[in-house]
Amino acid sequence: GYSVCVFEHRGHGYSPRDVSDPSLVWIDDWHRYVDDLAQFCKTVGKEYASDQQLHLYAHSMGGGIGAALVEQYPALLDKAVLSSPMIAPVTGMPNWLTGGFVDAMCAVGFDKHIVPGHSEFTPHLDMAQHAGASEPRVTWYHELRCSDSHYQTYAATFGWVRQTLRLSRVVLRPDVCGRIETPIMLFQAGKDVWVLNEAEKRFVDEVRGSGGDIVMERIPDSVHEIFSMPNEVLEPYVHTVLDFFDTPALTVIGKDD
Repeated sequence: GYSVCVFEHRGHGYSPRDVSDPSLVWIDDWHRYVDDLAQFCKTVGKEYASDQQLHLYAHSMGGGIGAALVEQYPALLDKAVLSSPMIAPVTGMPNWLTGGFVDAMCAVGFDKHIVPGHSEFTPHLDMAQHAGASEPRVTWYHELRCSDSHYQTYAATFGWVRQTLRLSRVVLRPDVCGRIETPIMLFQAGKDVWVLNEAEKRFVDEVRGSGGDIVMERIPDSVHEIFSMPNEVLEPYVHTVLDFFDTPALTVIGKDD
């Protein structure tokens, strides 16, 4: 009973790119992500929704963008699901320290260079990096990426990290969290290695403390890509998402862990 529109962020998929290497993820200003998504929702999304409600499902980087979207455009969406949202990225050291480091690297011309620890996309699949996930699902998704270079974005650049940290600082500001009017369900993966669980919890606390309607569902044994987990995790996850979208906003289901 849903019309579903899939949006490819700038620099991803078939959307416009500003770097020639298909593996690299780069953006000059994180506000472009939010403005692009807002325009998509106002045009394509509203057209498909017709006179029905407009909901957002956003994962990872998309979840961070989605959080900024509901802060900047409080009346645009009827509900939002943020799945493992990048409220703040894992960088390997305190993010305040990472911020200074990437600012310095960008200042000397390394804006579009790969950050340490990342590499270009490879057709080799190492299931050790997806421990606990469903091997058939991970393999299927990886084979799709191998078959189309447009879907091989893989490595962060210094410029992208700089912008994600700037997004994070704004998204977590109490005054900005206080703007949110959209009911939100946030899913947290307990074994996430890409985004910080504590930042997600802080976001939930800030929104709730400002009177916002937000629920957090923690899945302790899940990897970052919750939708890649085995059936015993995936099935209740999907049902919870759909139940949230189907339930009137004033009686939102869910619990915190």
